[in-house]
Amino acid sequence: MGEESALPFQPLTARRHGGIISAMASVYTTPPHLRPVQVWRLHLPDGAVANCLLGPTTHVTSVAWYLGDVRQDAAGFEQREDAERWAEDVRRMLMATASG
Repeated sequence: MGEESALPFQPLTARRHGGIISAMASVYTTPPHLRPVQVWRLHLPDGAVANCLLGPTTHVTSVAWYLGDVRQDAAGFEQREDAERWAEDVRRMLMATASG
């Protein structure tokens, strides 16, 4: 206790109440500015759904796109604007492929 975590989030602590342990060791609270953000979501003509998530961290902004629940590609960028540009390029590619 009293020692600061190097993680960008703080684990919830376990509490002992009359011999009963209420542990939340695997649950973490993430600050809002570090939570993943959905950049876009597309419903494709074949019924599939594609989406793109931006995952900001303290040093790198990660971006990944998914087809259904399966990750198709991901990249990391030092600048958030570069990550957003990459996400937009992927969206345009998917829309072009879907339209013709």
